[in-house]
Amino acid sequence: MKALRHLLLFVVVLPWTSALTMDLNRAYQLALINDPQIREAQATLAANNEVKPHALSQLLPQVSASGALVDSDGAGSSQLQRRDSIASIPLPEGSDQRSQARSWQYQVQLTQPLFRWDRWVGLQRADVLQAQATMTYKAAEQDLVLRVAGRYFDVLAAQDVLDASEATLEAFQRQLDQSESRHGVGLLAISDVQEARAARDQSKAEVIAARGQLTTTLQLLREITGESIGTLAKADDNIVFQLPSPADAEAWVSSALDGNPRIVGARLGMAAAKMDVSIARTGRYPTLDLVASRSNYWQSADQFEDGVLTPQTSEGKQDAVFLQLAIPIYSGGAVSSQVRRSVALHRVAREQLERAMRETETAARDAYLRIVNEIERAKALEEAVKSVEVALRASEAGVAVGTRSTLDVLEVRSRLLEAQTSYALSRYDYLLQMLQLQRAAGNISADDLAKINTWITSTK
Repeated sequence: MKALRHLLLFVVVLPWTSALTMDLNRAYQLALINDPQIREAQATLAANNEVKPHALSQLLPQVSASGALVDSDGAGSSQLQRRDSIASIPLPEGSDQRSQARSWQYQVQLTQPLFRWDRWVGLQRADVLQAQATMTYKAAEQDLVLRVAGRYFDVLAAQDVLDASEATLEAFQRQLDQSESRHGVGLLAISDVQEARAARDQSKAEVIAARGQLTTTLQLLREITGESIGTLAKADDNIVFQLPSPADAEAWVSSALDGNPRIVGARLGMAAAKMDVSIARTGRYPTLDLVASRSNYWQSADQFEDGVLTPQTSEGKQDAVFLQLAIPIYSGGAVSSQVRRSVALHRVAREQLERAMRETETAARDAYLRIVNEIERAKALEEAVKSVEVALRASEAGVAVGTRSTLDVLEVRSRLLEAQTSYALSRYDYLLQMLQLQRAAGNISADDLAKINTWITSTK
C-alpha cells in the first residue's frame, strides 16, 4: 500500500511539475493568450475592422418603415339660436355630439444615395484606417515579444545575482569560521575576525535583497503570462556574442524608417487626416438621393348626434418615386470651422510622423551601438572574472603564509562577486539589445524568441 501511494503521488505530481517548467517560447505563448495589453490590442483591431463595413453601408440602400395605430373618442355639444315667428324672441336649442374613430397607417421608404461625395471619400478613408489598425496591432505584437523577453531575462538575471550572492555568503561564512579557528589558537588578530563577520553580515543582507528582487521579477513575469512560475529555463553560459548582420548602423536605420510598424501606421494616419480635410469640405457640396416610398392608411369613424349614428370609413394608398436634391446654403459657419479643425489635425498627424521617425532612428542607432559596446564589455568582464579568480587564489594562499590579511581576501571576494554578476547580466543585456534592434527595424517576431530559446538549456 505504501508503494502504491508513492506511485500515485508520482503520477499526480509529475504533470503538475512539468506544467510549471517554463522556457522563453512557453512564456510568449502564455503571454499571447493572457496578457491584458495584447488582448486589448486584439479587441481594438476587431473594432477597427468594422470601419470598412460601416463606410460601405452608407453607400448602399437605406430602408425604413414606420406606422401608427390611433384610437380616439370625443364628446361635445352645440347651441343653436332660433326666433319665434310671432314674438321674434330668440330661443336656445341644443344637441349633444359624440364620436369614435380608429385609424392605422404605415409607410415603407427606400433611399439610395446617388451623389454623396463625403461617403465615397469615407470609404477610401476606411481602407486607410483599417491598414493603420493592422499596423498598430503588429506593433503591439512586437512590443509583446520584447516585453516577454525583457521580463524573462530579468528573472534570469535576478536568479544569477541570487546564486552569486549565496555563493559569496557561503565563502564568507567559511572565511569567518577559519578566522575564528585561527584566532582561537593565536594565529590571527581579533580585528580580522571582526572584519570577516562584518563581511558575512553584509553578504547576508545582499542575499535577502537578491531574494526580494527575484520575487519581484517573478511577479512581473507572472503578470504578463498569467501563470505562476515554477522552474525556469536559463540561458546557456556559452552564448556566442556576434555583431548584427548587416554590421552597419545606417543600414539598420534605413530598414527601421521603411519597415517599423509605428512609422508605417503614422504615415497611414497622416493620409487619413488628409482625407478628413476632403470630407469636411464636402459640407458645401449638394447631395442627390433616389427615394421610393409606399404608404397606406385606413380610418373608421362613428359619429353620434341626437341619438343618430353616422358611420364614416376611408382608406387609401400612395406610391412615389422621386429624386431628392439638397443644396447646403449656410450652416452658421460650421463647415468652415470643421475644415479648419481638420487641417489642424492633419498638421498634428504630420508632426506625429516626424516624431516617430526621429525616435525610431535614434532607437535603431542606439541599439546597434549598444550591441557593439556590450560585446566588448562582455569580453572584458569575462577576462575580469578570470583575473579576479586568480587574485583570490593568490590572496588565500597569502593568508596561509601570512603575507596577506583576511581583509585582502574579503575585498577580492567582493570584487569577484561584482565581476561575476556583471558578466552574467551582460549576456542578457546583449540578447535584449539584439531584440531591441530587431524591434526598431520592425522585423522582430516570435521566431527571434525561438532562436534565443535554442540557447535555453538547463532550468533554475
